[in-house]
Amino acid sequence: MINKSFFAVLVLSLVIMSSGDSWSGDEGYPIMRPDRETLHRWIASYESASKVIIDRKLMTSSPFEGSVDLLDHLHYTPGERSQGSCGNCWLWAGTGVMEIAYSVQSGIKDRLSIQYVDSCQSGEYACCGGWLEDVTAFYSGTGEAISWSNTNAHFQDAGKTCSAGSSDVSCGSIETDPSYEVLSVTDMAIVTHGVDQSTAINNIKNVLNQNRGVWCGFFLSDDSDWGNFYYFWINQNETSVWNPDYSCGHTWVDGEGGGHAVLILGYVDEPGDSYWLALNSWGTTSGRPNGLFRIDMNMDYGCTFYDPDEGRDYYSHYFQTLDIEFGQCSDAEGDGECDAIDNCPNTPNGPLLGTCAETIGTIVKGTGVTCTSGGECGSGETCQINQEDCNGNGIGDACECYADFDGSGDVYPSDLSVFLDEFGRTDCISTPPCQADIDGDGNVYPGDLSVFLDEYGREDCPVFP
Repeated sequence: MINKSFFAVLVLSLVIMSSGDSWSGDEGYPIMRPDRETLHRWIASYESASKVIIDRKLMTSSPFEGSVDLLDHLHYTPGERSQGSCGNCWLWAGTGVMEIAYSVQSGIKDRLSIQYVDSCQSGEYACCGGWLEDVTAFYSGTGEAISWSNTNAHFQDAGKTCSAGSSDVSCGSIETDPSYEVLSVTDMAIVTHGVDQSTAINNIKNVLNQNRGVWCGFFLSDDSDWGNFYYFWINQNETSVWNPDYSCGHTWVDGEGGGHAVLILGYVDEPGDSYWLALNSWGTTSGRPNGLFRIDMNMDYGCTFYDPDEGRDYYSHYFQTLDIEFGQCSDAEGDGECDAIDNCPNTPNGPLLGTCAETIGTIVKGTGVTCTSGGECGSGETCQINQEDCNGNGIGDACECYADFDGSGDVYPSDLSVFLDEFGRTDCISTPPCQADIDGDGNVYPGDLSVFLDEYGREDCPVFP
């Protein structure tokens, strides 16, 4: 009887071999297949990169045992963290390092745009693969990162491959305001080659204990090696541990060998249980609801593959990070909340300055009076300072226009028409919807009229995200 695990790996290998696109090892699980010149350039970029500074104080004050987990610094949706068929794993991992750094420096968690680089990078298309140096080159040139939530900035290249040559999303169509200023960025090498295993492990741990994400790029030599990793990813769960040592010493096969990059954001090092916590960019599986996997901490960091064209060995695993400094975020109304994630970008409702609001039925409506505490507001009013959003639609209570029924950004005759058509209805709860039942009491009566008249003529209504 054929072993089921062997059969699964065999099938995956056949899929890889029959693939028509050199960048897609399996549908939804792409790997980078660089030519020899590109492969050597990527490796050389690691070797020539500045070495990360090891914090000696951390080494003496902490034995690095126990665990570290930087996942809480990321704002991500596991199912949307998927590169699809695009070979830009290097960018997802590098962007993750940036997101952790921004959260640590500013206290703000935001998801940065992948599409911004896919659409705006000059030179080779991002779906054709890359290295951490390419992240550095892009942001050194633009000097700014933008939020995933900016107009047209969400990832849209999941169906693309290297052969497409470019994204269908033009660079000019992506809204770059608001943005996060990048003052400086440099890719750094974490020393794991030519040192013993303990030193390699402690160097990676040191970076993670500095609250910095780690970019991990690795190469596997042939279809069989990749089949092993695919089987692990697809069929194992998030508590399983992957050890890549099975691939050490194998010969690179053109058309089969390839690379992949992931984000390492923590570790567990306890007796009998030692691993790196890695976040992939291949979405989720039934056993991986968070898109995570574990890498054996006691792997061979000196693992190599043999390049027959060069007649020499190359290291298989590369650990890097970014030395990045962000500027202060833009905050138009000075409320202490960055515009990029402010649900009322033109009305104060942040930790430094808020807006008084009154409760009317089921809604909370801003009065336009600024405040720093509830004591500065009228009787029964509250001070909105925490991005409050009573109806959960993504627009803060301090600035929402409840009478903007058509979502046009203003309260004008079209909204008046809706209100007049529904005025007097008493069946809004049993026979929804009544758009004009603003206070949520089930009818459209004078209470709703009062709110409508107060908002009529507004032209600054935030629209639904």
